Amino acid sequence: MSDLNFIDVPVYRLPEDRYYQERESFVERHIDKLGVREAFEQDENFRIRFADHLQSTYGGAWRYNEIIGYIRLYFFGDQVRGEWWRVSAKRVTKSRKKQFEWQTWKLTYERRIDAKSTSAEIYQTVLEYIDSCKQELKPWHIDTSLLETIGPYVNWKALVSSGREGSYQSANIG
Repeated sequence: MSDLNFIDVPVYRLPEDRYYQERESFVERHIDKLGVREAFEQDENFRIRFADHLQSTYGGAWRYNEIIGYIRLYFFGDQVRGEWWRVSAKRVTKSRKKQFEWQTWKLTYERRIDAKSTSAEIYQTVLEYIDSCKQELKPWHIDTSLLETIGPYVNWKALVSSGREGSYQSANIG
């Protein structure tokens, strides 16, 4: 019996909307703190350049800069499991210096997949596993958007079978 990694699910320090709200507050505070409100409101070129500088100083774009870890989902025989990798820091804060390190083979209890399960049932089991991970990783944000986008189109039954056989050959989409 071998395992088959099938997706890395990013975990963020906070949700995207909250990050951008906090970044916007940071920009507004610094415009006033630095005394450039008048120039900011009157000169469009200055506003664009200065806002870009402050946004970059705060941390840039959320999508890749706020990731604090990954759940590597995999099938192990008839189970779905997830390894937990996260930044090697005692305290997770806004930072641009990250180094990820392995934490555990099993973030939460595995979910069994019955041999008679349909692809839709297997996909639902994967989503239930992720929901359990969300409980383990409160208050962080698990981004399942990629999984939810491709999940309905994956032939999960073939993917699980390939994990049981130890072969990536039989997995397919469609």
